[in-house]
Amino acid sequence: KLADFIDLVAIKNENNNESTPLKDPVTPKTSRLIYLIVTCLQFLTTILFYGLTATVLLVPLLLKDMIPNITYTGIILGSLASFVFFYLFWMALSIVAKWVVIGKFKEGSYPLWGFYYFRFWFVKKFIDMVPINLLTGTPFINWYFKLLGAKIGSNSFLGTDRLRVFDLISIGEDSSLLKESTLLGYSIENEMLHLGRITVGSRCFVGARAMLSMDTMMLDDSMLLELSMLRDHETIPRGAVWKGSPARPFQLHHDYIPNTKKRIKGIKKVGFQFLQTLAFLFVLFFPLFMSAPFTYIYYVLINQYSLSLLILSTIPLIALFILLFCFSISGLKWLLLGKQKPMDIQLDSLLYIRKWIVDSMIFMSLFYFRSIYATLYLPLWLRTTGAKIGKRAEISTLNHLSADLLDIGNESFLADSTSIGVPMVYHGTVNLRETSIGNRSFIGNGAVLLPGTKIGNDCLIGVLSTAPNIDGEKINGSSWLGSPPIFLPNRQESPKF
Repeated sequence: KLADFIDLVAIKNENNNESTPLKDPVTPKTSRLIYLIVTCLQFLTTILFYGLTATVLLVPLLLKDMIPNITYTGIILGSLASFVFFYLFWMALSIVAKWVVIGKFKEGSYPLWGFYYFRFWFVKKFIDMVPINLLTGTPFINWYFKLLGAKIGSNSFLGTDRLRVFDLISIGEDSSLLKESTLLGYSIENEMLHLGRITVGSRCFVGARAMLSMDTMMLDDSMLLELSMLRDHETIPRGAVWKGSPARPFQLHHDYIPNTKKRIKGIKKVGFQFLQTLAFLFVLFFPLFMSAPFTYIYYVLINQYSLSLLILSTIPLIALFILLFCFSISGLKWLLLGKQKPMDIQLDSLLYIRKWIVDSMIFMSLFYFRSIYATLYLPLWLRTTGAKIGKRAEISTLNHLSADLLDIGNESFLADSTSIGVPMVYHGTVNLRETSIGNRSFIGNGAVLLPGTKIGNDCLIGVLSTAPNIDGEKINGSSWLGSPPIFLPNRQESPKF
């Protein structure tokens, strides 16, 4: 039982503490002077970051001063083009800043609030400000991380942007890192910044929201499944499958997506990457194109009418923009994908590019109209994309969904940051399956449901938990917590729910 297990761990810890009393680690302290200098540098750097970001907002005024006869249309088009330019410029500037400010990241421990920590913080914040999540699932994020110093093998799939200590991260060929998997390579403990290596071999798999700590290794053909954490200094043997937090052996061998196909090479690969470039530019420009008419109306109101009229028109204009954006994404989904069915698709295919466009647009909705999430309007919009959502179902924020492959029953609840049906990508194959949730079931914050998961009625999947591999009907009325999930025979129930 869970309670007995916790008591046993507590007893072992007490015995260990009695036999070997812990000593407070001696850590070098940063002097008061250096602390104050670093504080001032961080303050000035923060102003610099905000200033560079705000420069984009000054483009309309600069265009009007530099080109006296420019029209409103010219100002709008110039402003939209500047957003794309600054996106690419900021990426290039972040690469330059990394190599100039810190050079190569080196293993070791460094005092918190010291000069090395400031350089680390500067580079990290600079890269955090680049919206590189749009690059995930494309070869462009591999190129970007390589330019920052990471070692990434050919044909590896990166569905995550959570890499930071780049020079200490090595990923082999044909490996897959799924959405929101984390390979940071640093930690801050006892007033020290620690940097360590992370090595992922060839043909490895890192599941959604899995985490590799410092000085960890995954040997070739190994797997770390979803919502798992590989602790410091641990190694997953060749071909093994580990799962859990902390991760433990789950299977000795695996047969995930066994019928793999060879990846394209040569001129075909170049042509495919050109199409991906066009798709990326489309996703980058689309929100700006949608906002152009509303920006034009704003400039007309500012220059030709009163401020009071501008204020009164703000709310209806924003509402119209959200409606237009929502239904445009729905229309694009049906135009590009139609009705999606459970299938396996190849990464090197036009179908994958089309799906990537749709998934990226739905993900961008979290940024452009997050205000409709966790409201009654979100299920209405998701139904227009093909999702099957029952009556009185409530949805907070979904970090991922495949619309046609999602089935949510009546009165079920999905909490913040749930990830539903994240496609399994392995050896160049994308595995899409239907994910269903029964009536009056609860999916907790940060939970991950794999494609093909079937949750029954009156079920509870806890916070940061995965679903058990049990048939949907047999799981009815049960509660589960953790990764891998532990069955909870009893829990406090609310009679109001």
